Amino acid sequence: MEEQEDPTTDYIKGFNEGYRMSKVDPEVIDSIVATQPSTENDFLKGLLQGKKQYDLEQELVRNELIEWERKMKINPSVNQNDRSKDLDY
Repeated sequence: MEEQEDPTTDYIKGFNEGYRMSKVDPEVIDSIVATQPSTENDFLKGLLQGKKQYDLEQELVRNELIEWERKMKINPSVNQNDRSKDLDY
């Protein structure tokens, strides 16, 4: 069994910054990732993993929302004109 190393301080800072930037300014993190061919330093590795974590969580939330919306549709073919017939003015 492989022993896992504790993450370095730079990795943790990079992870947190990557997660935060993905949330606040995704275009900036995407351009940083695109311009960095090598992930040899711990900060950049953490940055990439933080971005991946945020993206994964967002995908899970989207899937749960889609499933919830699908379950909540009782009668999706309700005609808007039919609704106004029941109103008394």
